[in-house]
Amino acid sequence: MTLLPEADRVGAVELTTVERIRNAALRMVAVQGVSGTSLRAVAAAAGVSLGLVQHHFATKAGLIKAVDDYVFAAVINQITQPVPDTASDSVAEISDRVTAMISQNPDVTNYNRQVGALTPGYDAIAYPLARTFTIGTQFGF
Repeated sequence: MTLLPEADRVGAVELTTVERIRNAALRMVAVQGVSGTSLRAVAAAAGVSLGLVQHHFATKAGLIKAVDDYVFAAVINQITQPVPDTASDSVAEISDRVTAMISQNPDVTNYNRQVGALTPGYDAIAYPLARTFTIGTQFGF
């Protein structure tokens, strides 16, 4: 399972403008960090105008929040899927899902590392999972 469809893939689903902007921001922050990523650069990478980015996300903080929400939703999606009855170890099953998601989506892991670099004691894998479990507990997952 990959989270970000490849633009040149045959039969790829057409992304909405919001998804293209969010995905461009995810990729850019994953490489350049939050401070090295501007709304103007995200707009150029997404193939849209700066005004359109501002229309959908208002500010850089709004865009980063949208990317955060997307990344955490991806993790929640992986850990909240029912574990098959045939699985001998449900914890290992969920761990395998998260490991696969991380290996198939390096931008997500790199994004977490970049964002986490701003937070002392941050762990690129443990923090998102801990936040996911906290959010999931609040919603009964």
